Amino acid sequence: MLVLSPHMGVLLLSLASVWSFAPLPDGYTLAHYSAVFSESQGMIANTLLYCGLAAGVDVILGTAIAYLMLRTRLPARQWLDFMASAALAIPGIVLAIGFLRTFRGIELPGGCPTRCGHAWRPCSRSTSHWKRPRNRWAPPA
Repeated sequence: MLVLSPHMGVLLLSLASVWSFAPLPDGYTLAHYSAVFSESQGMIANTLLYCGLAAGVDVILGTAIAYLMLRTRLPARQWLDFMASAALAIPGIVLAIGFLRTFRGIELPGGCPTRCGHAWRPCSRSTSHWKRPRNRWAPPA
């Protein structure tokens, strides 16, 4: 149960309309979910597309590497095995920090200057429709 507590907290936060110092939210709402599903079809479609493409590439590369490792006697088999396993040994946060330090401040063609190179968003798209959180408590500065 302790392992699930962060997930339960995120679920409660997504359902909360206002949350003060109480252990449970003061009010509940489904407005956050309706906003996600009504305003972000393009983003969800992009996510599903990229996940599907990544899974397909992963299956193809994994099958090719497994075939080369088990069915052939290439001299570089051990190196290939090491390179395929190295991605599992490096934590994602280390890769994220490396990407951030490498691609920070790059201006992509047709886009705005980014803080991170993979976070591309066209300049012409308005962000004025985003809603600011209300009734949130913040510690005094």
